[in-house]
Amino acid sequence: MTQRVVVLSARAEKNLASIFRYIARKSSARIATSYTESIRQACGELSLFPFRGTDRSAISPGTRTTGFDHSATIVFRVLEKEVVILAIYYRGRNVHARL
Repeated sequence: MTQRVVVLSARAEKNLASIFRYIARKSSARIATSYTESIRQACGELSLFPFRGTDRSAISPGTRTTGFDHSATIVFRVLEKEVVILAIYYRGRNVHARL
């Protein structure tokens, strides 16, 4: 089994920051930190099992999506040696329109 390096794109980092701000505003910074760290961990787990989720190649070649905690969608692309997290959408954002 080949382990790949997981890399978060600038857009994915911005998405996480936005999710953090939203949750912190609605509840607390502690809860926002815990939630966004859990998303980061889920992204990291793609290093060993990168082909999970749903193939979205019809929308964008090589793109896949996987859900997180029934409230976020992780959009990623599997390359030979890395998994690139393209975006992270929270709470019903239209993933298809954004891809």
